[in-house]
Amino acid sequence: MSFTSSPSFEKRSRQIVREHRAIARHGGTMQIGPDGLLTVRRRRGGSGLPFRGLLVILALVLGAKALMLAQDGPTAYGERVARLAEGSLVERAGGWIMQADPVTSAMADQLRPYLK
Repeated sequence: MSFTSSPSFEKRSRQIVREHRAIARHGGTMQIGPDGLLTVRRRRGGSGLPFRGLLVILALVLGAKALMLAQDGPTAYGERVARLAEGSLVERAGGWIMQADPVTSAMADQLRPYLK
């Protein structure tokens, strides 16, 4: 039995390949050890959820809602949302998302003087 076919060698080889793939995917930092040897340590990956992207989308939706509410007024906007709430499943979901909330109303109150 040769040394390269031992189970511990195969296990260590798979571990090294996995570590190299993680460094390629997430990047790494170079460190100099006390013996002068350069080693690359991988950076930890994120949580997997793009929080910044989700926050940008939330801000855009709130801004669009506030702009429409400020432009149409609360009565006309409420009627449009009510019509959406009576439609298909997708329209009902849109109606639920687009209904006026306190944050949207406060933003619309701030925007209204600039739209006239």
